[in-house]
Amino acid sequence: MSKQRQSFTVRKSPRIRSISGRSDVSSAASTELEAGVSGKETADLAKVYRMKGESKLQKGDWVDAAKYLEAAVRLGKDSTGNGDEQAKALGLLGDALLTGGKVKESGAYYLEALSQDIVGVSTKLFCLNNLAFYHYSLGATFKPKSLMWTENMLKCRYYYVEYLKTAPIESQLSCLVNLGCLLVNMERHHEAVETFEKALCVQEETKQQRPAEASIRSQLRSARRRDTHHKAVKAAMRIQNCFRKWRRLR
Repeated sequence: MSKQRQSFTVRKSPRIRSISGRSDVSSAASTELEAGVSGKETADLAKVYRMKGESKLQKGDWVDAAKYLEAAVRLGKDSTGNGDEQAKALGLLGDALLTGGKVKESGAYYLEALSQDIVGVSTKLFCLNNLAFYHYSLGATFKPKSLMWTENMLKCRYYYVEYLKTAPIESQLSCLVNLGCLLVNMERHHEAVETFEKALCVQEETKQQRPAEASIRSQLRSARRRDTHHKAVKAAMRIQNCFRKWRRLR
């Protein structure tokens, strides 16, 4: 991939707001766009931009990544039969905005990605995982236990559960660990214990990420302690309430 870049103005889609008003793409692509290209060529060009944007994002350059991904999304709208490619570009554009701290703006792209005509299971999982992480990030901007925090944590849990329904077993481990941590934050300790136990079963079955086993077991022990404490507190409160009722009846 050449490191030299030339600039030209990209016509913006009415649904996609440009980050800076300009996108860095090759002048050759600009000429093809103005002249009009076939659907296959447009799809190929969109894929090139998506890959360049993904590369930029991996390097931490979210601004340039967003420019390439905006162009990829715009080109993808002009081609047919590329729901998976368009979903990837939209999801990565959401990632770029999320990396840049534009948390609320990224949500529309994640939702639009999942609404595409997706064929590949891996693409569907990518979109579901993105939505889960988005709601977790959005929830982090609110005060814990507030209504908005609770709403976003529940949505995050929903998308993780949806992810696990179709995810191949070899890709479930990280999702289960993330879900377990989320449930601990939500004080759903019994569910967290079950989730971490399932993560250990998956880890043992797939023989993957052996160094992570100690961490999962540590989190499981912590969740069990919290679950026991939580049950003890609830039992004590029930006893206290019964005692208060008894005193009122005397």
